[in-house]
Amino acid sequence: MDAAAETSMLEPAERPESPHLRASAEHFVAAVDRERLEVAGGPFGLLTRTLPFLQVESSEDLAQWMPLRCVIGMSWRWTKPEPRPGREDLSGYLLAPARADRTDPDAASGWWVPDIGVGAMHEGKNRVRYLRDTCGAELMPASVTILRFPSANRLQLLRAEAGAGEFYTLLLDRRWLTVLKDPALSLPLLRAYGIHPEPWPSRLPAIDELLGSRAWESYAHGTPSAIDVEARHRRTRAQYDILDSSPHWPGFRRLAWSAVGGGLLGGVLTALSGGRLGVVGVAALTTASVATGGLLALTIPLIRAPRSVWKRGHGVSGSDGVA
Repeated sequence: MDAAAETSMLEPAERPESPHLRASAEHFVAAVDRERLEVAGGPFGLLTRTLPFLQVESSEDLAQWMPLRCVIGMSWRWTKPEPRPGREDLSGYLLAPARADRTDPDAASGWWVPDIGVGAMHEGKNRVRYLRDTCGAELMPASVTILRFPSANRLQLLRAEAGAGEFYTLLLDRRWLTVLKDPALSLPLLRAYGIHPEPWPSRLPAIDELLGSRAWESYAHGTPSAIDVEARHRRTRAQYDILDSSPHWPGFRRLAWSAVGGGLLGGVLTALSGGRLGVVGVAALTTASVATGGLLALTIPLIRAPRSVWKRGHGVSGSDGVA
């Protein structure tokens, strides 16, 4: 079967059953068009900023009909297109199923999130509003990469107050955390998806502490500016066990007991020497015993630390760049 025959059998892009979620997706795209929003990465960058943790379902693209009212484009750049010679029926040409063939010179391609019912264009992004508003079309053919959004029961929408103001973050699997960069766009979609804001949990580090760290420069779970809070918590506890010298630290008590033991040892050795060591010798021996006992006490937490603490570069990976 040739490409033209294959594209003539296009199916509509899968959309969620919830009418509320469908309406939210349409309102989202309308807001993008109305504000003429542009970010780094174009429509795809805006889609991933709004819906973090998107994952590619398959390396194979699908030829589909995409609903124009739910697709992010950049049509304000191309409101009055001029038809080229031989293509006077421009709308008919752009709406032909062959435009969903990636080998076509004027192919349209993009991404689609069936869980939310929203998409973004890559090639053909300037024709979206023209086909929808000028030509009255509801669907456009395109070669589509399917992106999956995590199920609602895997996500938590967390609200936090910080010095810079109010922040909304999204937590995946109680582990991967990212700040929503455009909450005005994200929140309506997330609420329609069944995720509602919750207070910042006490088990997580303070939002000010996280915002001031280098954690947000990492690329966790395929999402830019995310952090693996579980790994960060493990490293923080390991550093606390080794470095904390407060009176409540178990190593402090060991140090005290070692000092007492060193003093007793010095006294016993002095008695056994028959008084030949003298005052200076006793003081020197006792001081050396206390210092030795203290050093041994200080090394105990480090010796008992997990092997990963000793590993060079521990904690720095493609998914977590916390220093």
